[in-house]
Amino acid sequence: MNIYLQSLPPDGRPLGLGHVVRPGLNYWQALTIRYEELVAAGKMDDKFQAMYDTRMAIEGIVYRIDESNHVDIKSGEEKLVESYWVARERGLEWYEDNALSELRSYDVDLLMHLNFRAQLKLDDMQLEFDEFKQQLAVSLPELVGKNFGFTVNEHGSLGITSPDGALTEREIEQLNAWINDRDRLKELTFDHAKLVTYILKHDPRLGVDDSLVTLANIHQFINYGVLLQTGATRPGNGNSWIEQLQKNVREMTREQKADRESEDNHS
Repeated sequence: MNIYLQSLPPDGRPLGLGHVVRPGLNYWQALTIRYEELVAAGKMDDKFQAMYDTRMAIEGIVYRIDESNHVDIKSGEEKLVESYWVARERGLEWYEDNALSELRSYDVDLLMHLNFRAQLKLDDMQLEFDEFKQQLAVSLPELVGKNFGFTVNEHGSLGITSPDGALTEREIEQLNAWINDRDRLKELTFDHAKLVTYILKHDPRLGVDDSLVTLANIHQFINYGVLLQTGATRPGNGNSWIEQLQKNVREMTREQKADRESEDNHS
């Protein structure tokens, strides 16, 4: 366990101008929210205002964090020059490395924060699911040994799946009722699903377009029951959330490509 991350407050560690890492928001969005908080509290002085203006001057730069955690700018280099002149006019020392370092720090620290929280959720989910299986062994012993999974929808409800068709409709209904009585498991699963969408938004290195996976369709990509049945709270056996996600996205992409080619052939 990363000891440093244990010290993170609920919204993340303060960075740069005093903004905090905020899941789902990019650097400039988080900075603006923090700026508004400081203004409302009467704590924004001229120096902080100038710092804020220089940071916002680079808003819109398209970049990614490469495998070495360096900022690779795809477009918008001219905004760095603009930011430099804003700083110069306001009497601030400004270096390009400082701006890029803040972008990198925000994304890297946010991802560490999100992945740490996601792992905690999974570990707690495993404990809750094991207790659920123990409950089934007593109340529905004929079902406990059957292969089943479950997914989560955009409302936070869990839905039983039968990966190999081993369950009857009645058994699926029974398991749905029992598993949705486990409020803690529902909460943890829904929280993890939301964290997944945030992680995808901030980490292009996973190779999954964040617009492709939403809470409305995450059930198509991650089967939490399969994950927990196989103890795949960490990558390694093919059933972890990221392994399932990447595999199912690849399959969906292939199917969509095949459908487009088929339509082209018939047109």
